[in-house]
Amino acid sequence: MAPLTLSCPSIEINPLPLTQSTFAPFGTAVSSPLPSSMNTFPTHPSKTPNIIPANQNTALKCLNASPMVNKYASGPSKVKEEAVTNMFCCFPRSLRRQRNTRTAGRGDGTSFFDVRILERHPYTTQTFIPLGVPPEQKTKYLVIVAPTLLPPSNPPSKLYKEIGLPDLRNLKAFWAHGGQAVTYGAGTWHAPMVVIGDARIDFLVVQWANGVQEEDCQEVDLEEGVSVFVDEGTQVPTWPRHQSSQDGIVQQSSDGSQSAAALAHYKNYLTFPDETRSLTSSGSIPLPKGEEIVVLHGYLGSTASLAKKLLFVQLIGKDRTRSIQIVSSAKTLKDGDASAHETIKKLPMHTPVVVRGLLRERKQRPEQDSSEIEKIKHVEVDLLSIQPLNEFPSDIIATPDTLFGPEQRHLQLRSEAELRKALSFRSKVGLTLRSKLDHLGFVDIETPLLFKSTPEGAREFIVPTRRKGFAYALPQSPQQFKQILMGSGIPKYYQFARCFRDEDLRADRQPEFTQLDLEMSFAGAEQVMPIIEDLVRSIWLQHLNVRLPEEFPRMSYEKAMSEYGSDKPDTRLNTILSRLDYLLPGDLTAKITSLQCPIIEAFVLRFDSNPSNDPHITRNFIGSFLDSPDGTPFMANPDGGPGVFVIDSQKPLQGLQALGFEAAERIEDMYRIEDGDLLIVQARVNRPFSGGSTALGNLRLALHAAAVRQGFIKPPIGFAPLWITDFPLFSPTLDSEPGQGGSAGLAATHHPFTSPKTARDVDMLLLDPSKVIGDHYDLVINGIEMGGGSRRIHNAELQALIMRDVLKMRAERLADFSHLLEVLRAGCPPHAGIALGFDRLIALMLGKSSVRDVIAFPKTGKGEDPLVKSPGPLSEATLKTYHLQKSLSAESLAES
Repeated sequence: MAPLTLSCPSIEINPLPLTQSTFAPFGTAVSSPLPSSMNTFPTHPSKTPNIIPANQNTALKCLNASPMVNKYASGPSKVKEEAVTNMFCCFPRSLRRQRNTRTAGRGDGTSFFDVRILERHPYTTQTFIPLGVPPEQKTKYLVIVAPTLLPPSNPPSKLYKEIGLPDLRNLKAFWAHGGQAVTYGAGTWHAPMVVIGDARIDFLVVQWANGVQEEDCQEVDLEEGVSVFVDEGTQVPTWPRHQSSQDGIVQQSSDGSQSAAALAHYKNYLTFPDETRSLTSSGSIPLPKGEEIVVLHGYLGSTASLAKKLLFVQLIGKDRTRSIQIVSSAKTLKDGDASAHETIKKLPMHTPVVVRGLLRERKQRPEQDSSEIEKIKHVEVDLLSIQPLNEFPSDIIATPDTLFGPEQRHLQLRSEAELRKALSFRSKVGLTLRSKLDHLGFVDIETPLLFKSTPEGAREFIVPTRRKGFAYALPQSPQQFKQILMGSGIPKYYQFARCFRDEDLRADRQPEFTQLDLEMSFAGAEQVMPIIEDLVRSIWLQHLNVRLPEEFPRMSYEKAMSEYGSDKPDTRLNTILSRLDYLLPGDLTAKITSLQCPIIEAFVLRFDSNPSNDPHITRNFIGSFLDSPDGTPFMANPDGGPGVFVIDSQKPLQGLQALGFEAAERIEDMYRIEDGDLLIVQARVNRPFSGGSTALGNLRLALHAAAVRQGFIKPPIGFAPLWITDFPLFSPTLDSEPGQGGSAGLAATHHPFTSPKTARDVDMLLLDPSKVIGDHYDLVINGIEMGGGSRRIHNAELQALIMRDVLKMRAERLADFSHLLEVLRAGCPPHAGIALGFDRLIALMLGKSSVRDVIAFPKTGKGEDPLVKSPGPLSEATLKTYHLQKSLSAESLAES
């Protein structure tokens, strides 16, 4: 294929094969081998491939990667106008006059790109498209136009306007959401080009502008297009590759000189003096009585320079809660290091250092300080010497506005005080609970993490071994071990246990989590529940200064499900469900549902902020909700969608005419209805409650949440603890839950070790197991299940009977519990216990919506840790070691 020469005679462009588009740094010859770490993207055969300058010293006058520019004739009308935003690009003054030019061939040798923004995706991904590509052919990628060098006097915050992230220089944050990025540049501010995407790259947009000043920048309206030019005569620089990714250091080749430098650097970090004063929240720095030389540990913060020979630097403490001002002067002080001033000038922010200096009183000046870091203002330190303990690389951009992604969790924790405070709060609450339990005579005992697979009710994580056909299982909970401890003469046990369940993840659920686990022998529910109430009251009072009730109210499972439609009701919400089926005429019932003899329930939602009781406001609210994605599951209910009635005194029977006169009158008396009230009616199958919620209970919560978001209802406040008791011991099996694997069509509602509550329940085990009540109790606060416990079966014969004759487990599955049956057979005493979800508890106390905000290294919704890249693939050697093999794909099976 002959070389393609554009209108700039000094540029020669070699097209690449159409089947693959290779992205190399500018300045790399096409014929040179590309680094193995370069990104390679598939290219659509109909697209012109990317272009690469043929040699590094070519005078670049134009870039044009697509001949289709300006062929999208329909113009901006098809662009999602509501998504159009503005963005700052840096243009030399000489090029401003060309900004609005849209001709691909100008006749003066200048070609350019014109791009539009079509969509905005959360945080990172913007969709840009050349004007010649129809929207249906768009692909996700991001091209950032940026100068290669920003003068230190003009911070990037002045040069860029926010587009999804506070700081456009924050390349790391762009990587946070799965896109691949390649960056090239040198120096602190270099970001000449960043490309992120999971598809082809159809064009490249680059601008080189050295020494750009703020006044050389102009706002570019993307609705008008962004045109990028490079002045004639601009040289293409040769850029060393950034080590910006996690693999950068690992992939970097190392020769002898690099190794020697690395060793020399590390020797400088090995020894350093102990600090004499602490900048942490627990430390104190009083006024010096005389000359006091101090040694401080911390991170370098912001710098202010009043003159060439005078520098003021904030030194941030190790826990990043307080800072102190370091004063550095070119004048060498007594006992000072002559190079200290030059050293501190060269060190970037966030560098960990040891500072030795003269502590002295500081003249306090009134100043506003909105920083989360408290500034120590009564003293400051004159710098004598400084020792860096590591380097902070220039490719990591960390400003107060920088948002780091989950793959940089270490920088999230370092930069976000709320996360660190949450972890500190978690530690303190845990210490309080340990102290209380120790005072009550409980013994902290660790139980094994390498257990075996037993059908307790949830899916397990399996740990293969080198012994062929054998594997461990990570424990769903320490349930069986703590029962074994009760049979081993331990009267009171507890631990903060790590638990593992392979379940679908939610905001309040992680595959590995922590629970406060405890058990007591010679005890039942009435001994366990008061202890838990005391523990919860203590931590609420000590850490939140909130007094909870002396005795937590109790509610049966049956009442919770019938009045709230949930086994974990938030009693702060004042909407209660009521049965209406006995009031409704048969023809109306048939319109609501196709079920035969259904149960029909209802509730009334009343707005706080509808002073005129305007029914029109209510109609708009419920209409928009049911038409939204939040309302779709309720409208698709196979038992029938909800019946919606808006109370309106201007209509017959106040808008309830479809219910008939008698029902309307009774409803008016039941609910004391007013104009603007919302009545929701829902049918369900006429059978005993099972599971955790009903469709109407879920709709009640969803409507309340939507009304709160829109300001119609005030958010509930305070804390409402509640015990839920009298659960059914068994529930119908579900395809989505593994249960215990029995053939009876029943599964233990919680786990198969829960005791029947009364003698009558014991008698019902073989007569009608579905009617047996278990001695189980759940602690619920504000509609969140904090934990659950029960009295356990302590008799081997009854335990075996339930597994064998009630659940009808296979003999081999029953044998999995032979160890527990043997312990129970050996005169195990009655015992009971509970497990509190510690992650959920801390999240509730801090008002966090997700447990990820109170866990140091949480998993994502896919069960992955983006920082350490777990779970990871297994090598063939590892598969062989553990006697594993990959399953064949459907295509492979078909071929074989």
